[in-house]
Amino acid sequence: QRDPGGEWILQENRQNSLDYRQHIAAAYASYQLKLKAYSIKVGARAEYTINDGTFHQQDGDHPLDNKYFDLIPYVTLGWQPTQQQTLRLGYTQRLSRPGIWYLNPYVDDLDPLHISTGNPNLKSEISHNFDLTYSNFSQLFNISASLTANLTDNAIEQLTSTLESGALFSTYANIGKRQYFGLSLYGSLRLLQNKLTISLNAGTGYNKYDAGNGTGLRNEGWAHYGTLNINAQPWKNGNVYVSGGLWSGYTGLQSSGSMGGYHSIGVSHGFWDRKLILSLSASNPFQGRFVYKYKGFSPEYSQWGRSDNPYRSFRINLTWRFGKVQAQIKK
Repeated sequence: QRDPGGEWILQENRQNSLDYRQHIAAAYASYQLKLKAYSIKVGARAEYTINDGTFHQQDGDHPLDNKYFDLIPYVTLGWQPTQQQTLRLGYTQRLSRPGIWYLNPYVDDLDPLHISTGNPNLKSEISHNFDLTYSNFSQLFNISASLTANLTDNAIEQLTSTLESGALFSTYANIGKRQYFGLSLYGSLRLLQNKLTISLNAGTGYNKYDAGNGTGLRNEGWAHYGTLNINAQPWKNGNVYVSGGLWSGYTGLQSSGSMGGYHSIGVSHGFWDRKLILSLSASNPFQGRFVYKYKGFSPEYSQWGRSDNPYRSFRINLTWRFGKVQAQIKK
């Protein structure tokens, strides 16, 4: 902060100093059984996490002692009627540990209207994941489709409330439920003796949030995405690609964002047995800027934001590979 004379003043109470260490001990066990076209795999992962640190403030040192134990089981049932086709049904728990910025208790009030802090008492986020997947792989095409359900009872969410002063105060907590149900599709097609490859990746899903604990915070909405990639080799040592993608706006517990997309094109040629490769590419050549809109809300406030960023770019790459690499892999 500057004083009236323009000199910088060190504010000790705004010091953000944290000595932080994370220790993880883990043990794994699994068993797999295969009977002709059927298979089953079961297992578990046990993890003990210690978040140990010291937060240094003007009024002294504040220890950070955050420990938790997690047991993560999983089971997968498989059926392979042919060499190309596979059907799998699986269940597993997924573990997501809070990052350092989620745990750091430093209070950021540089903007007096938007105050935020972490929560050193956060625990790991545990979700129950169910999936049913069908896949078919051949020399000409690949197809994969998955149905997924993800259920979380102690989701780590950012909570924003309004203080008596009118400022927004944000922190994190293991609260409420988060549910996701989705369908994803992947397919690729190889033509002209593998000189032309087309791949598509798409999906749709429904998110549902409920903070519970009498907060009244709920939100839900759809999310969609899709990408298309085309790669061709129209001449010897040459390569041309075109790619693009679209995604719908996201939905969070107290926020939502606008949709977006991208597109890119590129061409490359190799010289001297592809030891020297020259590449030209363009990202979003037909879209100069990307506008992103954000909305935050609760029963107490509404907030809107917008960012306008340069999006178009061009690139020239020159790659030279020299020497020989000889490797032997022992099994």
